[in-house]
Amino acid sequence: MRCRTLRRDHIEGDRLLRKVGINAWLVPFGCAAWLSSGLGCSGTGHDDEAAGSTEEALTKVCQTGEVVPGIDVSKWQGTIDWPQVKASGVVFSFARTNDGSYIDPDFAANWKGMKAAGIIRGAYQFFRHTRGGAEQAEIMLNMTGPLDDGDLPPVLDVENGSIDDSVTRSATQAIITEWVAHIKARTGRLPIIYTGSYFWRDTIKSLDVLPVPLWIAHYTTKYCPLIPEPWTGWTFHQWGVTAVGSVPGIDAKIDRDVFNGNRAQFDAFIANSHLEPLGNEAPRPSVAPAAEPVTAIDNTSPSSEDGGCSVGHGDRNSAAYGGWALLNVIALAVLRRQRRKAAHRVRQNFVSP
Repeated sequence: MRCRTLRRDHIEGDRLLRKVGINAWLVPFGCAAWLSSGLGCSGTGHDDEAAGSTEEALTKVCQTGEVVPGIDVSKWQGTIDWPQVKASGVVFSFARTNDGSYIDPDFAANWKGMKAAGIIRGAYQFFRHTRGGAEQAEIMLNMTGPLDDGDLPPVLDVENGSIDDSVTRSATQAIITEWVAHIKARTGRLPIIYTGSYFWRDTIKSLDVLPVPLWIAHYTTKYCPLIPEPWTGWTFHQWGVTAVGSVPGIDAKIDRDVFNGNRAQFDAFIANSHLEPLGNEAPRPSVAPAAEPVTAIDNTSPSSEDGGCSVGHGDRNSAAYGGWALLNVIALAVLRRQRRKAAHRVRQNFVSP
């Protein structure tokens, strides 16, 4: 879903940059350096999961049993040969519908292709705090059309880049809550939230609509992600990115995901995501388990909500974001050097002349 980002252990550098400001001439330098490093525009990579503050504990939840393999895709994977993907053993796939006002140009082909190939399909959209929850939900639902009974529930991707400092936590929570309620009312399905552990803990914290199934992005330990409260387990885990050609039928790097359980449990999860039981299926447990593009939206050119270089589900990972990330690292290095100099001066004060 994005370019691989530098790990977020540069948070302190980011704070320093925001405190002292940046000379404008450094920004294009950082962007150019980022792109020349080969880390830009790979079409994948995810949020937060190797670093963050330690103010509150996160729980590591490992799956040692069976998992069901899947992927997630967007325009950054290009044209996909879905029969080849199916033959490789991929059971399910999520496809991006949109990022704010930017409609993913490959969604319609991916949505139809997954179904035709026999891959269990799902749709996700990148959350933006600049639009109401119901409005964003309608963009997605207008693109998917009525969901089939065997489709995965809709997903809201809430991650770094979804919000900025101009919006309060309570306002963001209200928009997400509205999105969840609207999806439930319009589809009769319990939706999924995709997020990163540190981001959710430090930015969102909780919602009245929880629990809903969690799709957690965490790259450091395969099938052992860190889980933020209020969840106590995970339903899907995005565990990493694999190289070009690692999944037959896709000529690009690709995000890899798993469902937490075996195939029978996966099928039961889909059935139980219906708020009303399907046929003779058992009712959904009270706690979630551990078609055309919108013509009213201008999609003729990339908006500020797509950026042009994917580093995640959302395209927050533009070259500018990459440049900012690199400058974070530079700022942190400067800060550490200043601290070493200060410590050296202190030691000199104790040296006899």
